[in-house]
Amino acid sequence: MGRARVLAWVGAAMLAVVAVLVLAWPAPDALHHAGRRGTAARTDRRRRALEARIRNEAVCCSSRVPKEGPKDAEVLVASDDRALVYINLGRRNGLRPDALFVVWRLGRDRVREEVAVIRVARVDRTSAEARITKRIADGVPIVAGMSVSNPFFASRRPLRVYLARDLVPRDDAYRAIDLAGARAVPELDDTVNVIVARDIETVRGPAERIGALVVPEADLERYAGQK
Repeated sequence: MGRARVLAWVGAAMLAVVAVLVLAWPAPDALHHAGRRGTAARTDRRRRALEARIRNEAVCCSSRVPKEGPKDAEVLVASDDRALVYINLGRRNGLRPDALFVVWRLGRDRVREEVAVIRVARVDRTSAEARITKRIADGVPIVAGMSVSNPFFASRRPLRVYLARDLVPRDDAYRAIDLAGARAVPELDDTVNVIVARDIETVRGPAERIGALVVPEADLERYAGQK
């Protein structure tokens, strides 16, 4: 009888262990969804890296400025006499007063030609009024449909900006990033969207790996109002 009790106890213990393992083991659907999430994350990283490589090749290799670069908005109407420009960005996009943008158009061979720098003066829900602070292309009027962009701005989502170690930015550079709705971060990781560097060649590799846009130091100075 003693031996029978021991065998019964061992059998019961083994059944209990098996039950625990079965309950703890993830269901096939859970494994499937986890696998899909992992695949989607890897695909998203590859897509971001490819897009960054295309953008960064344009920044580094163009003799002028990027062809058909990304735009954040368009000019709705402009008054050159009053130095006023109205754009289709507003509070719902996270736009803030004093943010700087570049107005540009596609010129010959579809190369981006910068026309002027504007500063946001008043923000409504879906649009904003801006003032022309600098003319870049003399004799070229600002007209409806021209593109408007700032590499540190993204509609409804704050970008994370990493300033490379070779920079010694001034306070107004950090303010320009903040006004664009972005955030300067101290470490370079895969959550960074924009990398600012003096020597952009030194950061192109890391930027492509994480899918970040590379911005030259001169552009940061422009959006900070230093140039």
